[in-house]
Amino acid sequence: MFERQPVDDVGEREGSTDAGVPVGRSTRTFASEGEFQKAVEELAKDYDWDIFHVPDRAYETGIPYSGFPDLILRYRDENSCTMIIAELKYVNEPRNDEERQRMELQRQFLQDFAKYSIPVFLFYPQDWEYIHRVLKEGPPKATGDIIEPSLPIVRNGTMLAPLWDDNRLVHRFLQENAEFHYSGRGELAELRRMNPDKPYPATFWRLMAGKDRLGCPKTEAKWGLILHGIALMTPNAYRPIPVGKALFIGGDDSRKQAFYSDLRFKRLLNARGVMLRSLLKEMFQMMSAARQPFDWYEMASFILNDDEGSRQKALSVMARAYYTTEYERNR
Repeated sequence: MFERQPVDDVGEREGSTDAGVPVGRSTRTFASEGEFQKAVEELAKDYDWDIFHVPDRAYETGIPYSGFPDLILRYRDENSCTMIIAELKYVNEPRNDEERQRMELQRQFLQDFAKYSIPVFLFYPQDWEYIHRVLKEGPPKATGDIIEPSLPIVRNGTMLAPLWDDNRLVHRFLQENAEFHYSGRGELAELRRMNPDKPYPATFWRLMAGKDRLGCPKTEAKWGLILHGIALMTPNAYRPIPVGKALFIGGDDSRKQAFYSDLRFKRLLNARGVMLRSLLKEMFQMMSAARQPFDWYEMASFILNDDEGSRQKALSVMARAYYTTEYERNR
């Protein structure tokens, strides 16, 4: 999971806020704090984090857990163990004196934990994108203080304009394609019909404008392929399922024989340049037909990366997921 560099420390991120809008904002909404916590727990499970939280019934026994953080997460692999402590909040401001006192007590708990070199977060629903990045790529280094992604970041008395990182751009494209789908307008059809090599339709240029990705034909071609693939797979484009696993199951999690055949997969692993782009376009169409989503952050990183060493790591991640799924389905 932590093949790529961890997300930047919130206090050091270049892409801060514009007019008070934090970098990590997301349009996803939750009906309650309980629903928000459930979504975070499900996302953590998808990325193989161990989860601990104090069950509701513990409070009923009179045990003084009030103020204890909502979640303690642990990720263990062969080489290391990573811990995260998170308090989840649904509202920024307390609604009454009792809630204000409880929030102050919880903040003190978080401050105490933060002193021990463990990343400690205070998350709100608008931090959903940043939460996803932390669970997928690993947390920033502990700061000795509470990490609050929702706080505006101010330098030299002025708000910084946002700079687009690749993950944030993928997130935006996933959202915008979903909106195209539900609005019933023609943008989604235009992106599906487009030739991701050239020329690009007006919708492509509108989506790319202002994202610091225009001007280099090679970069534009890569994002053209990503946008075309997301459009083809919408509304079933994204779930945090490893790409290799998604290729094997192809819409049927009980499948014993790969949907995307072993022969096709080997060709994909060995392809480069024009052949790779052709195989990816074909694969996106197959995933769309099977209504099989996958992790577009993983796929976008694979498409965008030119470094051969990083490409080999990405291929290993994909192959590991594909053949592990094959083994699990046939043992």
